Amino acid sequence: MTASPVPAVAPALGAAPEPLLRPRMPELDSLRGLAALSVVAYHELFQACRAVPLGPAARMLVSATRAGWTGVDFFFVLSGFLITGLLLDRRGEPGYYRRFYVRRALRILPAYYATLGLVWICGLGSGAFVALGLVYLANVAPVFGVWMAYGPLWTISVEEHFYLLWPAVVRRLTPGRLAILAAAIVAIEPFARLAGFPFGAVPVQRYSWFVADGLAGGALVAVALRTRWASRGRVLGAASGLVAAGLALAAAFRGEGIADRARPLGAAFEHTLLTAIFAGALGLALLAGTGPLRGLVRGRVLAFYGRISYGLYLLHPFPFLAYDAWVHWDRLAPHATAADLAVRFAAGFAAATLLAALSRRFLEEPFLRLGQRLPAVSPAAPPVPG
Repeated sequence: MTASPVPAVAPALGAAPEPLLRPRMPELDSLRGLAALSVVAYHELFQACRAVPLGPAARMLVSATRAGWTGVDFFFVLSGFLITGLLLDRRGEPGYYRRFYVRRALRILPAYYATLGLVWICGLGSGAFVALGLVYLANVAPVFGVWMAYGPLWTISVEEHFYLLWPAVVRRLTPGRLAILAAAIVAIEPFARLAGFPFGAVPVQRYSWFVADGLAGGALVAVALRTRWASRGRVLGAASGLVAAGLALAAAFRGEGIADRARPLGAAFEHTLLTAIFAGALGLALLAGTGPLRGLVRGRVLAFYGRISYGLYLLHPFPFLAYDAWVHWDRLAPHATAADLAVRFAAGFAAATLLAALSRRFLEEPFLRLGQRLPAVSPAAPPVPG
């Protein structure tokens, strides 16, 4: 969920394609922005309007945000791609572990702990939940009989578990064996979710050992693009094939519940299809961002939201909760009009954008600059994305 700065002047449309892998990949900002916006729309439009009687047009608009939760899966694919690539590029350097963990801590923890503090101060979570959050176990709170009180924290826990284990895996395995392991995780996870399905929906959707295929799928893309196989033509074919296959299978098995996580087939394979689609979309975005179509994936608005995506994802519920308390939304919602819903979303979204921008400027960036001042190990090493 980190951001890469967009160059002030984009290369000319007729210029030769850039390499797919670069120290800065501006098109990934657009993908992060799109993912963050989709999650916010899902939480604050689709979920918030279940009891609101809307007209056909408004209902259609709200229904369009039903799939917004998949932005989380996109984040996992992007994270697996970026972190694995970073680790591969520096796996032979001294200070490998220290540099990675210090920079990740400086990037992730300030905003994370600030959010956790707000959860505690605002009374949104129990002391037990906050305590679990302090040690990155928010996503497994139900294991301890604790209500998962603040949704956005679960994904950060999954990411932290990935950061804890993956650097050692990358350091010890050759790229070929790493690719085999990542592919095995993608293949095994659907059956793990199927085995876990009888225990309830929350474990299947949020426990780290049930949602590792998105991270592994991104890791597989990172390894593949660092091989001789990765010509632009082959990447185009593979990426297009993944997107097409994922969409075709989703359509073919829709009647059997593959798009419904409350049914066994969906619980097992929906995340797998999303991993394929988003891994393919990532490849296509890299191709577009380094060729004549780069303008399509380097938009300023999405880049801005990509830059503040981490804070937006973590903090967006707070402005909406404040608005709901102010207007007594719990009493208004059953009788709300489409205009009421539009005003609520516009006010909450504007405030969430401002809050995320302030978080980026005054909380996240000082620690990011501190991380960039760590002594370089190798002058040839590319900087950490974000």
